[in-house]
Amino acid sequence: MRRLWSLLWRDGVAHERSHKKELDLPEAFSNDVNRKALAFAMPRSAHGDVSGLLLQSVRPLPEAAIYCADPSAFRSVFVYRDNVVFAFAEGMKGVSLRMPEGSVADAIAQGAVDRGELGDGWVLLPLFAEDGRFLAELPILMRAAYEAAT
Repeated sequence: MRRLWSLLWRDGVAHERSHKKELDLPEAFSNDVNRKALAFAMPRSAHGDVSGLLLQSVRPLPEAAIYCADPSAFRSVFVYRDNVVFAFAEGMKGVSLRMPEGSVADAIAQGAVDRGELGDGWVLLPLFAEDGRFLAELPILMRAAYEAAT
């Protein structure tokens, strides 16, 4: 599992990265669409299990890229497409996704946590809930968030 953190996935290909220090946030991320989500997530870290599930769920998505500020501490693990962040690992809880318009109410009705303070469409999927619903649906929901990130 630790090996994943020395790689940056882009277009389904792993590129070696040097992690002797924190990676700088790409300048293109600094836009109004990402501002609130980045401000919330940047100072936080995520459990390795949560980050691993996030990474696994984006592998089949051809234009998804992953950014991790500090791989050794699992800090600030984001997934983006065309400089739009659409997912990030959150603590020991789960994955936050920027869902497509019209999908948020349904996700919340099924147990997702509204993260509207991060911008339109953001919800937290508690991956380790008793019924395991979001863990099973993560690849489908991730693809929906990916397709909406344009």
